[in-house]
Amino acid sequence: MALTCCVKDCSNGAYWLKKWKLQLCNVCGCLHGDKLCTCEPPFRLFTFPTKKKNPETRERWKQVVGRQDGNKLWSPPKDSRVCSKHFVDSQPTSENPLPTLQMGYDGAEKRVKRMIQFESTRHRPSKKKFYVQVISSDCAEAAGGPRPFEDPEMETLSNEPESVPWIFTILTVLVCLFMFVQKQNDKIVQLKAEVQMLRQKVAKLKNTVR
Repeated sequence: MALTCCVKDCSNGAYWLKKWKLQLCNVCGCLHGDKLCTCEPPFRLFTFPTKKKNPETRERWKQVVGRQDGNKLWSPPKDSRVCSKHFVDSQPTSENPLPTLQMGYDGAEKRVKRMIQFESTRHRPSKKKFYVQVISSDCAEAAGGPRPFEDPEMETLSNEPESVPWIFTILTVLVCLFMFVQKQNDKIVQLKAEVQMLRQKVAKLKNTVR
């Protein structure tokens, strides 16, 4: 099952994350997939909210993605994901739970605003409910900020690197050493040629002085 971002004109997916892990890191000096590498992946993949835990947010995601299945609204299969490049905070949060960036069409942010306005008019909390919400907000701030958006979960593929065979790591290091030695040999040959040219010039100057 190939995990891919379902946003229009976005090609991010698990294939590119695996390919990135097999590349040599210029900062850490090891492969990106190695546990020693502390670099962040180029993007992350997030699952759609589930029908059981968060059906309303799931429907909002589907509407913001804007894909159609004939005359019906498209329903995401199991391998459909939304990558971090489409979220304001690089991930779904309580303040920005919906993808709005680079959605492949114009007016995504306006669509989200209309959805939020519609939800606010449809669910008008009573004074008692509003009082409970204020207490919850204060508790969240006292704990260190707004509560993070729990659903959807992030793919473990992007933050738990796969183990790379040790022989592949050794071969990569040997190739790098060979390339380094080759460059040094080329510099030595170039310096020898320059020394030979200088000797010839010195010899000509000696002959001229005589």
